Amino acid sequence: SQVDGELFSICTRIDSKIVCKGIWDRYGRNFEKTIIDYSLGGSGGQCVVLDDGELSCWGSSIADFVETAPLALDALQVGVGENFGCYLDRSKAIKCWGDIGLPPSLSGETELPRDLVAKNESVCAIGDRSVNCWGAIGIISIHSDSLLASVDLGESHGCASFKGASISFTSTDDVASNVRNNNVCWGRESLGALEIPADIVFESLGAGFQHTCGASADGI
Repeated sequence: SQVDGELFSICTRIDSKIVCKGIWDRYGRNFEKTIIDYSLGGSGGQCVVLDDGELSCWGSSIADFVETAPLALDALQVGVGENFGCYLDRSKAIKCWGDIGLPPSLSGETELPRDLVAKNESVCAIGDRSVNCWGAIGIISIHSDSLLASVDLGESHGCASFKGASISFTSTDDVASNVRNNNVCWGRESLGALEIPADIVFESLGAGFQHTCGASADGI
């Protein structure tokens, strides 16, 4: 199962079904094939990756990027933001369309991505030990000698948790950051949005407007 939320809506992916509650509740959908990844964007646009690699997108008429979604049959993961989408193909190449471009060159060694996370006007490529982001949040590159435990993007910030304290953070746009041993947050510093505890490995993170919540092995 998988849950995604955006703009007074929350949608759940279970096997071959998308069920939504909120202002986009009429955009749920059933598929004959199994869904392996799902993402909901800010304008009601949604995309899934099916178990045969097919990329399928649909949603509100104000989500213009839906109409220009590529015909892809080799997709692995998908991330949908504000009027844009990106997907990861079987060769681990990133393909984007809509109001965001392909990722620019990033400093340092960049490992092959295994996942994508998108929110608002930004997207991040996720590796086993790295996070590389671009878009409105800025161009950033995060690397660690330790495995990545979790990461998420909020409206104007992001946070990541690694399993060890060896984080390297670089940015081409002077993006604010807060590195706390094995954890890091970056983006707009507002009302403590970049505050994160040190020495806790978060197995999952959820970033919102100006806050982040995390779950560790000991609880939330």
